Parts: sequence; C-alpha cells; structure tokens
Amino acid sequence: MEEYKSNINVKTIFFLHLYALIIGVYVWIDILSYLSWETIGIALSIYIILLIAFTIVTNNDIKLYDDKIEIVNRFLHRGTVEIDLIDIDKIFFKKDSWINIFSEYKYLIIIYKDKMGFKHKKKVYCFGIRYHGYEDPPSFLSFESLYEQMGKKQINVSWT
Repeated sequence: MEEYKSNINVKTIFFLHLYALIIGVYVWIDILSYLSWETIGIALSIYIILLIAFTIVTNNDIKLYDDKIEIVNRFLHRGTVEIDLIDIDKIFFKKDSWINIFSEYKYLIIIYKDKMGFKHKKKVYCFGIRYHGYEDPPSFLSFESLYEQMGKKQINVSWT
C-alpha cells in the first residue's frame, strides 16, 4: 500500500490565511479606510471562515492498494471512499489556478462504475499532496508518483 498524505495541518492553514489576510489588508488599505471597524471585522471573519472551509474540503489523502483506491478526508473525517481498481474507467489528473493565482490546485476526476454498473464521476482535490521537488528523495510520494503508480497498475490515466 502506498499512502499519498497531505502536508497541510490546521496550523499551516491558519498561518497561510493570516499571511494572505495581512497582504490583502496592505494592498486594499485605501478601500478599507472608508469602512467602519465593525464592517472590516465581519468581512475578515467571513473571509477566514470561507478559506478554512475550502481548505478542509480540498485536503484529501489517497491510499493506493493493489486492488483498490481509498480517498480519506483529513480534517472532517467525512468517511472514506473506496473504489475497486477494476471498476475505474479513467482517471484525469488536473491542475487549475482559477481560485488562487499564486498556487495551483491539484485534483483527480475519477470515472468509475458502481456495483450496479452505473457510471459515476468523482472529483477529488489533492491540495496538500506536493509536487516532486529537487530536494526530495526519489522514493518521495508526490502527485507525479501517484500518476506513475496508477499507470503501472494498468489504470487508464491522463494528465490534462
């Protein structure tokens, strides 16, 4: 079994969004000068809650077994999703930067059949699974190595 774990924890989320908040306040200081402190506090609270909620939803671990793939949400423990490898028709590896222009969000689109034979499409965000870096050892489990391991297991995968 290979486990592709997210490197994001609650402390990282807090400091990441605090940093974004400080930069945002610095950039938009002229706009904020026309608002009251209560309005600024409410707007910043809503902003932080939405960013933390988005990070929680997009933070999944992926466990790749010989016969199945298991997707686990790290924060809310909303349960795990297990899909047999023989039921998978295709997996698309994607990256987008439409939400945050400073980093790309990685996700999988898994097209599979259930036990009754109906096709389903599941989008799995992999926000915390890192890309392979130069400083990482060759055995490091990254987003790219997940793609390679699925290809070795004869799963129809493509990178778009």
